[in-house]
Amino acid sequence: MSDTRPLFSLVVETERAVSEITSLRLFEAGAAGLEEGDTTEGARFVAYTEDADELERFRTALTELRGELEQRLGRQPKIESRVLTDRQSTWRTEWKRYVRPVALTERIVVRPVHIEADAEPDWPRNTTTIVIEPSFAFGLGHHATTRMTARRLEGWIERAPDSTVLDVGFGSGLLSFVALIAGAPSVDGVEVDPVALDAASTNADLNGLGERCRFSIGAPEDFARPFDLVVANIDADTLMRLSGQLLDRLVPKSGLLIVAGIPSERVDEVAAHYGARGGRETHREVGPDWALLELARHQPKVCP
Repeated sequence: MSDTRPLFSLVVETERAVSEITSLRLFEAGAAGLEEGDTTEGARFVAYTEDADELERFRTALTELRGELEQRLGRQPKIESRVLTDRQSTWRTEWKRYVRPVALTERIVVRPVHIEADAEPDWPRNTTTIVIEPSFAFGLGHHATTRMTARRLEGWIERAPDSTVLDVGFGSGLLSFVALIAGAPSVDGVEVDPVALDAASTNADLNGLGERCRFSIGAPEDFARPFDLVVANIDADTLMRLSGQLLDRLVPKSGLLIVAGIPSERVDEVAAHYGARGGRETHREVGPDWALLELARHQPKVCP
């Protein structure tokens, strides 16, 4: 029997002045990826989902954004949206034709499994390819936060290849695979989404990494032992909610926490939140839309 669940396409058109913040809010609402294009007045975004609840979250985020911008600008901004519904079962395979390989770091590229290796772009000779089964629920590495996090993670592991690693919110498993390719002997990963567990396990097997990945459903606090490196590319609110658990999972004197998925406009807020809970910022990277923080644990002073 064919799967006839519909695909929802949320088409959003904005004026140029509010295009970036609109894209940002859709990602914050859970969009794994956006189809982007220009219009005569600004930008056009398309978010795809098969989840009616997720579609409603996207629409609610746009409604709230319109209200915020109207107060800030003193006028009603152009953020128009409409929903298209495709009830044809063929969308489950057809959309994958438009997913292309992407350079995740200088030496790691990601290729959708349906694209043959000889059809890849002409990458530099020393690159390593991660093969991924594309999914609407999880990105393929095109998002700026994934690439930003992958670069920092790869650099850290290359300097300390024996590091123990915990990937919080592993999604498709991409960041776990980056850690393994960079030299980590194994990776633990924790998620709340059973769909992610299936996707990451499948992708690990596709890349011959299944025996080095320990993916599970749960929370960071479920792990009794500390890790040299904890990475969480999620969203700002979840990162703040989990701040205590994430910091507690670090090796006390040398552990590093990488948190990403933070809108640039909120990076100071997130940094202050972690600082108030014993986190010591060691590095930050701020782009036009997204930011990343690296943190260690403050060590309590011992009275003589």
